[in-house]
Amino acid sequence: MVVNPILRGLLGLEVAADSHQVTFAPHVPADWDSLRIRNLQAGSVTLDLEFRQTQDEITLEVRRHGDGECAFNFQPAVSLRAKILGVQVDGKKAQFTVEKNGEDQHIRLRFGLTDAVSKVSIRLRDDFRVGVAQLSPSLGSASEGLRFIKESWSLDRAAYMLEVAGIAGHEYRLPISNDGNLLSVDGGELVDRAAGKAGVRLKIPGGPEASYVRARIVFHFAETAR
Repeated sequence: MVVNPILRGLLGLEVAADSHQVTFAPHVPADWDSLRIRNLQAGSVTLDLEFRQTQDEITLEVRRHGDGECAFNFQPAVSLRAKILGVQVDGKKAQFTVEKNGEDQHIRLRFGLTDAVSKVSIRLRDDFRVGVAQLSPSLGSASEGLRFIKESWSLDRAAYMLEVAGIAGHEYRLPISNDGNLLSVDGGELVDRAAGKAGVRLKIPGGPEASYVRARIVFHFAETAR
């Protein structure tokens, strides 16, 4: 399998054939509930990956084909608001660490692929994700998709700030996940909560025609139990 640079960045996928290990550190958008990777070559071993996420769980199934040693580093990204309740590999409690940065946190665990199928389950609470509906411009026209510029959380994780840029006068809809503790949104309109597919409608302020203009959205959350 050949992974292009855009997908490689999104999936955080790295293969080190000489050291017999694979790293999978996905940043999965809010409107993706699953993804599959087939025929990933790692030395003498070929892998099939199936990733799924819900509001309160991330699962990964790794199918191994071929002989030889292989170690797997699974490092999925979750929001800084998320709380990790537990991690299991093949039904057994697994050790993990958490690495935080200014935008998100990565759950990090490592395990050997000794069986034909390995299954990982990560239980979460209060994760929150934002996605962007991609717009495909017509042939020969410029892109009009929304661009993420910067994101950050308040120290108490009660507010999430997102700076974006879009075409002046255009309207965009950002899908969001796990909105149960979301109180309000500044800079956009919260829509479709009753339908179970919550999102934020964003109208970019007017400006020079067909130019990109920055906008800021702030999500406010209720306090949750620690």
